[in-house]
Amino acid sequence: MIFGIAIILISWENSFAETKPITVADNSYERIYIPMKQGDEINYSITVEGGRNDDVEFTIYYPDGTNDGGGRVYQTFDDRLVAHLDGRYVFEFDNTFSLLSNKQVEFSYEITKNTYYVYVSELPSYAKDYAGNAVYDATEYWKKIFPKKQFFVADSPENADIMIQWVKDFTGMKHVGFQYQELIEVGLGDSNCWDQ
Repeated sequence: MIFGIAIILISWENSFAETKPITVADNSYERIYIPMKQGDEINYSITVEGGRNDDVEFTIYYPDGTNDGGGRVYQTFDDRLVAHLDGRYVFEFDNTFSLLSNKQVEFSYEITKNTYYVYVSELPSYAKDYAGNAVYDATEYWKKIFPKKQFFVADSPENADIMIQWVKDFTGMKHVGFQYQELIEVGLGDSNCWDQ
């Protein structure tokens, strides 16, 4: 069963990429808001065109209100950030120093999800005691393969990235479970096994 849960988790989607074109008007700023969880990584690239120097002031604000101090981006800039807190990260592009020229900013980023909150439904009454450790054992196996991944127990299905449910009788199908986006069904028991 441990191997089955680990194999199901391997196919879990763990990254998201997007490119956002932004016009930052003269004497103004624009912001992009990106929610992340502690341990998630974002790789980003900024390209700036417009005005005399193709430049814009760039600052990242963390969920606790602090920032990295910012700096001026001339033409292009690439960097990476590992989220140290859960919450909304604000990427600000400031053109308030320019009184005459708009700036065209292209913000490309890819977020790699490294933190997962897992909600495990209650074990059925017919399950053996050792079955309760299967999810923990599977996530430990997964972390050995990908050491940056972190798994935490979610307190409710609404706060979960992954929900695991136990299913009895997969009606004769020869598999250990299914994954439907964030829902994982794991086969546990069969009416024809006669308690063996």
